[in-house]
Amino acid sequence: MKISQPKIAAKWGSQQAPEAMTNWQSFLLTWERADLLRSFIWNQECPDEKTLFKQLLIRLRRFFNADFCFAALGEDKAKALQVGLPESAADRLPPNFVRHTLELIANSRLPIAWKQFGKDYGFGSVVVAPVPAEVGRPLGFLMLAHTQSRHFAQAELFLLQSIASELSWALRGLRAKQHQHKLLAAVSHDLKNSLNVIMGDCALLREKLGSRSAPAQFLS
Repeated sequence: MKISQPKIAAKWGSQQAPEAMTNWQSFLLTWERADLLRSFIWNQECPDEKTLFKQLLIRLRRFFNADFCFAALGEDKAKALQVGLPESAADRLPPNFVRHTLELIANSRLPIAWKQFGKDYGFGSVVVAPVPAEVGRPLGFLMLAHTQSRHFAQAELFLLQSIASELSWALRGLRAKQHQHKLLAAVSHDLKNSLNVIMGDCALLREKLGSRSAPAQFLS
């Protein structure tokens, strides 16, 4: 027994090492291919969130070879933002889909396979990735759907989670820029109004001074 144990261990190690190496190489290839996705998120100059989602979904659909991609931001005081590709497939979603999905993922930060939704709407596989907030409920989510049943590798799920997290930071940056633009626009508007008032007062003062100096010039 003492002699056979090292042989068994060596045999087990020789079988697992190539498999682990293959998985690692597959992960590295997937991660390298995703550089364009991450580069787009960090270097994009989209004017608003809807444009950002559209551009990202085009790339996600191509990368994951998905039949349908959907993205949404949770309901605040305004109506929830919803973007789907192709747009015709988004019409099949129920009216309360965004709210129901946010309730499903709750405070999760990991992608979730939604089997029941796939059965109800004719998709072979559906994966939902939360777009995390700093605290509390997610800001929204990304969804990938395939007509045929599809198994996502761990590397792909990890990548999707990473993209959703980086998208969260990009959204916060975009909102900060929008807030800054609104603040600058408000300040510029107030300054313009103040300058118009000052210019109007100066014009009235010039007219009054002109009317007072006219009789003096006539008497001289």
